[in-house]
Amino acid sequence: MSPGHGEEAPAPHEDLSKSVATKQADSGHSSAWGSFGLPDAPLVKAWAADFLDLPDIPTAGSTEWAALDDYDPAKLAAVVRAGVAWVTETAQLPQRLAEQLDAENRDLAERFKTGAQTVSRAVDWVGLSRRAKDRSDFIAENAWARRVAS
Repeated sequence: MSPGHGEEAPAPHEDLSKSVATKQADSGHSSAWGSFGLPDAPLVKAWAADFLDLPDIPTAGSTEWAALDDYDPAKLAAVVRAGVAWVTETAQLPQRLAEQLDAENRDLAERFKTGAQTVSRAVDWVGLSRRAKDRSDFIAENAWARRVAS
């Protein structure tokens, strides 16, 4: 599809790095995410703010979205919104995984504790102690029953 009357077509491969770098410098925001290879969600949201504020944006990939002219700002805004959602989800992933692992570790610790308590209650510790004492008395009285390393 072509741009509407009086509209200029956007460059097909416009370099957005200057725009992102400018917004990063303007916000005074520096990224710690880069060291992890994760997207910098606040920076992406700052860059996409103009796209996110547009009203009546269809969902990217929907029938309504496909019916839009390729140069309709709403079509690009829908794709940008989808990208921001992906970045936000990806940026939150480490925290969600850490919380999930923590919950699983607490569950595992509780299961070990319950198992240990079950074993502890199931064993006759007094009888076991008597048998051990009886055995040690038997070995002390019968030298031939002692184990000797050869």
